[in-house]
Amino acid sequence: MPLEEFQCQISEEFEQWRSRSNAINPMHCPTCNAIAKRLYSTRGLRMSPAIDGVSLTGGLDALALSRLRSHLG
Repeated sequence: MPLEEFQCQISEEFEQWRSRSNAINPMHCPTCNAIAKRLYSTRGLRMSPAIDGVSLTGGLDALALSRLRSHLG
């Protein structure tokens, strides 16, 4: 079960543990109950000067890694 980040337009950012099967359902802010927007971060991306400036470790699945590689050229 991943920890997901959300942004409420009325309140503030918050984190919530959610199962993958529940990810399609809207997330409500625990403070005001408004529907919150999911945020996507780059926690799994680490920069390292040792390997052409980029070292990818953890957190990226095959699809995300493929998209990143095509973006970097």
